[in-house]
Amino acid sequence: MRTRLVGYLIADITLSLKNILEYYGLNRQLPGRPGYYWDRPSRAVYNEVLEYDKIVGDARIRHDVFFDKLEIN
Repeated sequence: MRTRLVGYLIADITLSLKNILEYYGLNRQLPGRPGYYWDRPSRAVYNEVLEYDKIVGDARIRHDVFFDKLEIN
């Protein structure tokens, strides 16, 4: 049994980064959100490139809802 490795690259997705990902064939877009992923089952590796602003925005939304439920503002 092989240990599956999962990696995340959090970055601003610029044209330069898109070109690098395209060059290496790592250009499969994540469904429903900005970012890319690639999977190498033969090496037990899965990677994602995630947009920094999207991660921060999602965290703010989750935290706002959480604090509203606790009535902490």
